[in-house]
Amino acid sequence: MDALLQAASHAASYDGFAALFAEPLDAATIASCRERNHIVPLGDLSDAPWAQAPMARELVARVLRILHHAGDLDAATSLLNRDFCALFLGIQGPQRVVPACQSAYLDDRTNAAAELEKYLAGAGLAIADRFVEPADHLAVQLAIMAWLLDAPQAAAGTTNGAGIDPAAFLDDHLLSWIPAFAARCEAVDTTGCYAAFATLLHHFLLSERTRLAADRVSPITDHSD
Repeated sequence: MDALLQAASHAASYDGFAALFAEPLDAATIASCRERNHIVPLGDLSDAPWAQAPMARELVARVLRILHHAGDLDAATSLLNRDFCALFLGIQGPQRVVPACQSAYLDDRTNAAAELEKYLAGAGLAIADRFVEPADHLAVQLAIMAWLLDAPQAAAGTTNGAGIDPAAFLDDHLLSWIPAFAARCEAVDTTGCYAAFATLLHHFLLSERTRLAADRVSPITDHSD
């Protein structure tokens, strides 16, 4: 696969996960997932090598079972909206809340949000006005990774124009806390849909760590005549 197309494909996965954790699934998306029998924001994962592992396949199947058996479209939309709000907005109290920001998982008083704000400013990026979460929110970090991989320099295994190494960003700002985030989701999500999303995300990020490490030591070779 062409290197730029491959980078774009991985970037799309980050964008898809960002969408899943930015706001609840709406009725149109749920209907599309049911009709196509795949998690629409993530695309058709049958073409993604990381998603073919038995655990990932089971997680995808779990999500689809929940979406198909959660009642009619209105009932399913309401159920998953309540689930999202309980887990990530805390509307049912602290016993079910799952913080979706890196700062909540740090014990060294590091201000992750301020650091991410510097990343965004240095790259000439800004959080959309309608998204009111801090810069260290999961959806923002995933969107930054998508942007890093969309940059032409990423395909050549170098840092982008803002001087951010995607592999380092992945380790420092996602994999440093996503395991705890996914474990918390699994522990308190009564519906199971977002727990599956979180664990699936963890598997994806681990595969990305391996891929990015391989890209560092295996420079792209142009075989064109």
